[in-house]
Amino acid sequence: MKIIVVLVIAVFFFSFCPTAEKLESTTHNGFLITIEDHTTRTFHKYLVESKDSVNIIFNEFFNSELELGVVDRPMSIDNGKHEFFIARVNLFTKPNGKKSFKNLKYPPIYIKSKDRKQREQRDPVYM
Repeated sequence: MKIIVVLVIAVFFFSFCPTAEKLESTTHNGFLITIEDHTTRTFHKYLVESKDSVNIIFNEFFNSELELGVVDRPMSIDNGKHEFFIARVNLFTKPNGKKSFKNLKYPPIYIKSKDRKQREQRDPVYM
């Protein structure tokens, strides 16, 4: 009896699970942009697909142009009034029509043991 119930549930889930081809066609590359405005204490979050959209958003808050190359890792810019964060993500559309994202997995940054020893021996910088 338990086996029949498990088989029915498995068939049910496999019948409504989208295929890998369908998932690949709905996902595409994009950018996650978050901006904290410290003057008005507001937080803005954008999911965009092109670099042109990133430039428009950056120009709106910073009144300057951003020459965006390849975004290998997430980066942050802070000028005291606004904090700008950008990261490359995989965008997809949910069944209810809203856009969502999955973070990319970036490779870890390794420090050679020789460099690590030299860093530990250096005195900290005081300002």
